[in-house]
Amino acid sequence: MNCTKSTNVITLHALKLDIDENTVKVNEIDTNEDMGVSKISTDEEYDFFIVKTKRNMQSGKQYRISINYVGLLNNSDIVALYLSTYKVGDETRYAVASQLEHVFSRRVFPSFDEPAMKATFDIIIKHRNTRSALSNMPVIRNETDGDWNTAYFDTSPVMSDYLVAIVVSDFVYKEKLTKSGVKFRVWARPGMIDTVDFSLDLGIKTLEYFEELWNISYPIPKLDMVALPQKMYGAMENWGLITYHEYYMLFNKETDSPLKAQRMARLISHEVAHMWFGNLVTMAWWNQAWLNEGFASHFQYVGIDHVYPEWKTFEVYYQDIVTLRAFSVDASSDSHPTVMPNADWSYEMEQQFDARLYDRGAQIIMMMRSILGDTVLFEGFRNYLNKRSYGNAYTDDLWTDLTETARNSGIDIDMKEVMDPWLRQIGFPVVTITRTDDTLTIQQKVFLRDSDDELPEAPENFDYTWNIPLTYVISSDKILYDNPSLLWMNRTTTETIKVHNVSSYDWVLGNIYQHGYYRVNYDLDNWNKLITQLATDHEQIPIQNRAALIDDAFNLARSGDVNVVLAFKVADYLRNDGNYAPWKAFISNLKYVRRMLEKTPAYGYLEEFGRDLIKPIYTKYGWNFTASDLEPQNHGNYLLKVEAIQLSCEFNDEDCVREAKSAYSNWMDDMENNKIPFDVRGTAMCTAIKHGGQDEWMFAYRELNNPSDKSLLDNITTALACTQDVWLLEKYLDDYYREFLNTTGVVVQPPTEYDVIDLFAIIKKMRAQSAVGSFVANTFTLTHFDEMKSRDATKAFKTLWDQADGMRMKSQYKLIEDLGRKYNDMPQDEVKAFYKALRNINANIRWMEKNYDSLETWLEEKSEN
Repeated sequence: MNCTKSTNVITLHALKLDIDENTVKVNEIDTNEDMGVSKISTDEEYDFFIVKTKRNMQSGKQYRISINYVGLLNNSDIVALYLSTYKVGDETRYAVASQLEHVFSRRVFPSFDEPAMKATFDIIIKHRNTRSALSNMPVIRNETDGDWNTAYFDTSPVMSDYLVAIVVSDFVYKEKLTKSGVKFRVWARPGMIDTVDFSLDLGIKTLEYFEELWNISYPIPKLDMVALPQKMYGAMENWGLITYHEYYMLFNKETDSPLKAQRMARLISHEVAHMWFGNLVTMAWWNQAWLNEGFASHFQYVGIDHVYPEWKTFEVYYQDIVTLRAFSVDASSDSHPTVMPNADWSYEMEQQFDARLYDRGAQIIMMMRSILGDTVLFEGFRNYLNKRSYGNAYTDDLWTDLTETARNSGIDIDMKEVMDPWLRQIGFPVVTITRTDDTLTIQQKVFLRDSDDELPEAPENFDYTWNIPLTYVISSDKILYDNPSLLWMNRTTTETIKVHNVSSYDWVLGNIYQHGYYRVNYDLDNWNKLITQLATDHEQIPIQNRAALIDDAFNLARSGDVNVVLAFKVADYLRNDGNYAPWKAFISNLKYVRRMLEKTPAYGYLEEFGRDLIKPIYTKYGWNFTASDLEPQNHGNYLLKVEAIQLSCEFNDEDCVREAKSAYSNWMDDMENNKIPFDVRGTAMCTAIKHGGQDEWMFAYRELNNPSDKSLLDNITTALACTQDVWLLEKYLDDYYREFLNTTGVVVQPPTEYDVIDLFAIIKKMRAQSAVGSFVANTFTLTHFDEMKSRDATKAFKTLWDQADGMRMKSQYKLIEDLGRKYNDMPQDEVKAFYKALRNINANIRWMEKNYDSLETWLEEKSEN
């Protein structure tokens, strides 16, 4: 330890460790002087282990503290140092792995468990000879004694203790060298080693690319990636030893799909990006975590785009996964800033690790790319990484480095002034462009999905306005998409500009390629001109902006800024668009409209509209799955094919239903040889059971206890909820309810890539599948709520309030209100959820009042035509 200020107190973190206090010693390193220990105490609130020395430690000197302790090998919550298990036949095999982020190193060794308290680590592991041991660094020495081996690992770089990693297993590996000589190995259990090639290839290529991009060598001579049967999170970016849930690292070319390949690629590229953003330069505290996660979330796509340019990542699916997801979670008062004022307790740290951190952070970087350009911005990132290597950073440090780089490049900008409003207050703006002859009036306001939502008081120095880099083109200049006009709204609510050489036929398009983190609304005349352009020649508008127009229009209908009929008119051209991104934007937004209409006379018209709209796409692709789907250039088409099948079957297209029933019937006859393509298996099963009878349902029901494949179990449990037979739904719920009653306490199950299947999950699935299922599930919840609450109050209340999402009548509002009064002793978190449920119902009521009549009329007219 370096002593920076004279003291006689050492405060460490320690939790669930059996420490032998008699062994605690503190020595000055140069002289080996024993400082003596006068008192040892603990502070359970902060997990502190406090050592008071007899003599003062002096500033500028180094000291050693030695402690003997025993820790737990955890097998309950999959963190700290834990046991992971897997089966080989009837034999259970074990591996030991670590997960120390966010604050779990204190459960493995006494530590300074804070990201800014960096150190080097020397790891020693004693293990049986039949196992191998891995840590952050290479093994430099082995000492064998009979059946046991002691592995000594090289000293690590200076790093935060949450990055320390250990794996002990009987796994095997494949290995290659990178161009710079890094030994790159991927590990899996012996029976799965033939499925690691995709991960090995992608991992090496992204590591090489990021070394080249940042012009900073990866500083460790090896990088191991390990596929674990159990993992708390999808992956963990430990320096030199990245651990994954095996679902995200193992790819079987014969059976796995392009969708899985993309999911894996995103996560692998994300973790490799962390070797620089997070490991080399680490956030100074947890409320600065976007410096780790926002950057890894954005550059994972940059890495994928380099390795697989044929995927057209930023054109095909970046918007859906990043931009539109960030918009979705950031449009209400219960959002949180990307940079929170503080995150001092473990639950606060956990709460911020969501899409507002990852996806909003990634989209903020996308907007910075459009502000500074890649050349300047990436040079700024290089300067940031070089200046702060092996250290820690605050967001203001990033702004300092980017501002300096920009100004040295001739760009006069203060990045802190420009960017702080985007990171330190919740939400984002909607920009409204109104054209009158040759004048554009631009206005900004915060976008709230529920117009009656009440924002919390803005942080000091902020007022829910933003510095907006509004990019736009006029249709007569649409060839200038790559060099659009730019207007800065410097936290002003209104700007007026003159445009030249425009005609009455021209339209305006804002937020080019949707690189900015804001929505765009227009005056009605401009909307109609854009709709006409889409209908006549949609390719005159970029793919990303077609998706943005659809998503903006439907969400502006949610907020009450436009009528939803306008959104449907925008989307009506889609029958002629064979690109995934615009379709995905429409399908995602359609879910809310379906929920509002599913118990109304208009629903049949909506189904007919949806069937007609998707028919050209469905007819083009059908259920034709071939090996060519895996070829990189076909990924976008594959994604659209999967969506077309799902939407067509959900809207009861005759051919789709027939194909689904045939696929399911063949699967029933021979499950091994008539497998349904993975990404439409759930659709086929749900459709066949929905349109089938007792035999189809019972076949799936009998399979509940058979599949070791968790993805198949997830498909089956969802498909069983698709039946329209009430008695089967009642049986389904009753079986899980009896199992629920026989369970003592709250069951903690190891996390997987799929939801835990229990009574609450079945209720959720049933609500999602049909109006019949929703009615049965809601009735069941109300009938059995008291018993459910007595056994698992958190899940029970969530299930109770979640039904409000589909409610849209005043009588339903009163039902939820009465339940709130009945259970007025509910925990504080549930009080918040209760009021949110009421707000959701009110918002749904307003949506119906504003939109239903006009939408029903429009859909009916479309049906007649």
